[in-house]
Amino acid sequence: MELNLVLLAGGSGQRLWPISSFSKPKQYQRLVSQNETLLESTINRLSDLNPQSIQIICNLDHQKIAQEYLKTFEGSASLLLEPLGRNTAPAIAVSALLSGREKLLLVLPSDHMIEDEASFVKIISAAIPLALEDKLITFGVKLTSPHTGYG
Repeated sequence: MELNLVLLAGGSGQRLWPISSFSKPKQYQRLVSQNETLLESTINRLSDLNPQSIQIICNLDHQKIAQEYLKTFEGSASLLLEPLGRNTAPAIAVSALLSGREKLLLVLPSDHMIEDEASFVKIISAAIPLALEDKLITFGVKLTSPHTGYG
């Protein structure tokens, strides 16, 4: 079964203002590296997994910016444009419905910093056989308390 990346690149650029803005939210900023944006880092760290396709879900207003990132991807690439942001669950649901059951989706935010990329890819690789058994796999940090600001 082919692995397909779904990158969540919505957002309004408000949480990291004034560095990020509506016209250029943090996923399109070079915050961790001078060489690549957070979105580019997300795509590049997953290249060893040889994904068959990539879909970027973003705000309609960021279509031109997001399209630039798809030009360098060698597999199938597409944009899913949101006329209005409706948060994570609806974006994932629409992507899954459009993809169909025969595709394995790896859904990731496009604005995270991962320090140990080799371990991150190793963990994803280890989870793929479980996902192929129709298990839903989630990755994340262990929370220490509830917080409404944590997506």
